[in-house]
Amino acid sequence: MPEGYLYHARALYATGNTAGAEADIKKAIEFAPSNSTGYLLLAEFRLRQHKEDEAEKLYAQVLSISPSDVSALGGMVNIDLEHKDLAKALNAVQTQVGKAPSSSGMYYLLGQLEMRNQDTPKAEAALQKAIDLDKKNVAATMLLASIAVSKGQTQAAIDDYKRALGSNPRDVRLYVALGGVLEAQNQWQEAQTNYQKALDIQPDYPVAANNLAYLMLTHGENLNVAFTLAQTARKGLPNLPNSADTLGWAYYNQGVYSAAIDLFQEAIKGDPKNASYHYHLGMAYEKQAKNALANKEFQVALQINPNFANAGDARKLLGQSQPN
Repeated sequence: MPEGYLYHARALYATGNTAGAEADIKKAIEFAPSNSTGYLLLAEFRLRQHKEDEAEKLYAQVLSISPSDVSALGGMVNIDLEHKDLAKALNAVQTQVGKAPSSSGMYYLLGQLEMRNQDTPKAEAALQKAIDLDKKNVAATMLLASIAVSKGQTQAAIDDYKRALGSNPRDVRLYVALGGVLEAQNQWQEAQTNYQKALDIQPDYPVAANNLAYLMLTHGENLNVAFTLAQTARKGLPNLPNSADTLGWAYYNQGVYSAAIDLFQEAIKGDPKNASYHYHLGMAYEKQAKNALANKEFQVALQINPNFANAGDARKLLGQSQPN
């Protein structure tokens, strides 16, 4: 069975035995020359060896065997993009779409490239075709909806997500994305409902936990639940500034200002241009009567974005608190 040789090849390659790995791949190809998996794995190895010309030929060989193989086409496209040849990548995908017109994945890849090419109408058409061919192509739906949001067509994005959820009712990504659009429209209660639905399906899904925690803290809901959700988010996203800020805000609301300050500082280190993080840090300093430090953070927040969500509060606090 060729699969056994391919599994063994990966294991050998991981231990540094390149020659043994390639011998196994060649055995797999010998036993199943019409199976594209061996050529794909060999192409992957060639890329790691910086032999891109050989990898490209292998990808082409895969596509000659299996015209709808998105992995092979994606590999070719990545090589072209690495060489900053978008036109070549687009041509390759358009050609292959003609050979495999029923491949949802290829239309999705075409949509991505048309976005890079800044041709939004063509991108939208390709992504819609990908969805028409496969209602479970969630990635295509999410990209199409993000285009709608960027054009100010919020309701179209909401409709896209809701249609996709009809075919993919247990995909947590869709609930979180829909929640994000609703939250941006200040429909926070419906956003909260969608974040909760994601957590009902996957209780440790960190993005949903983070977003729901922050909404609960913002709107004065159950502090203990919000704190637990913020901890879940931080555990799942330990390097994300946003999760540090959310957990910091949870500590702030519990009156644990020292812990909050540490987390806000960590968030700012990861994203120094985020006005809200500086505002939160200023709020924590203000609670500790470190007014000079608080004022500095409020000023930085307003310099970054004079119209951020809490800009009015920051200006009021600057007028109220006097440096020590």
